[in-house]
Amino acid sequence: MFSRIPTHLTEYLGAGNVIRAPFENVHDDLEEGGTERDTRENFFAQLAAMPAGLDFFAYCGHGTENGLASACVDNDTARARLVTSLASLQQGGTVILYACSTGAPGGLAQQLSRTLGGGNISVWGHTQSRSASTNPTKVRYLRGEALSLQHELSDAARTRWNRGRLPDRIYIMAQFWTIAELETQIAAAA
Repeated sequence: MFSRIPTHLTEYLGAGNVIRAPFENVHDDLEEGGTERDTRENFFAQLAAMPAGLDFFAYCGHGTENGLASACVDNDTARARLVTSLASLQQGGTVILYACSTGAPGGLAQQLSRTLGGGNISVWGHTQSRSASTNPTKVRYLRGEALSLQHELSDAARTRWNRGRLPDRIYIMAQFWTIAELETQIAAAA
């Protein structure tokens, strides 16, 4: 699932517009004796290597309401470090958390939206646990205020969207389209 997301982003946005930076999640599966600290440091090393001024950042991994589980960003110190690491995004940029529950009210996406870029960066997350590549529970936070895609869609599009059965690329790319463009994509998938 998590490899499909960067593939779709690269196909849609163009290889020259996407920097893929996988990090080693050693505490779960790669190294005997790897620790959560090792995984967290691998993640932050990749963030430190990002060029300044990017217009979006996407995380593809497991999430919780208050953290990025695959990256072991699961405490106040790590969340503060995440804010510092993402501070170089350009004003008006976007953070997309393809991760379960990060968009829950009061959760990580809302917290980040209040602090990043003086509140001028959109942060997307999922409000529920489902497959990140087909999760319809997307919400965007800007300055802490929520906008749910489900509430913006027409009744017909919302019904199809909420089933979670549209092609992956529609759920993955939705943050890059206007509501009218998203409605067109949903209708074309019939």
